[in-house]
Amino acid sequence: MIRSFRLNPLRFTPQSPFSGGNLLINMDASHREGNCITQTEVKFPEVQIENENREGEKSTLTISPNPVDQKATFTYELFEKDLQQVQLEIYDLNGLRMYHSVLKNTNGSIEVEVSHFKPTQYIVLIKSNGKILIQNYLIKK
Repeated sequence: MIRSFRLNPLRFTPQSPFSGGNLLINMDASHREGNCITQTEVKFPEVQIENENREGEKSTLTISPNPVDQKATFTYELFEKDLQQVQLEIYDLNGLRMYHSVLKNTNGSIEVEVSHFKPTQYIVLIKSNGKILIQNYLIKK
């Protein structure tokens, strides 16, 4: 007889910077009627953190530390032409905007307090005139 059991969702928290790739996961589950051991390979998509403009110069966004616990520093360099109303925004995976700031320069850094964010993954965008220039991911411990 095959029985199914509901388990709590797994959460992946890398211990070092991680930008995608394959990860081998071993899972052990025990029950009063026996043990179950399984192994699976999980493939995470590669995370692109730069955007190339027409002249070949690449806009960049670096987040450190990532994963983060208290404060994250976002360092950016933008090479797009005709930038107006440049914004840094952080969204949760449900699309709720968690943070918003207007960037006054085309390069620099900004420190953001994220201690009140729930432990999960967030989407970080740099936008200009509603167009997404760069997308990156923040992992909150």
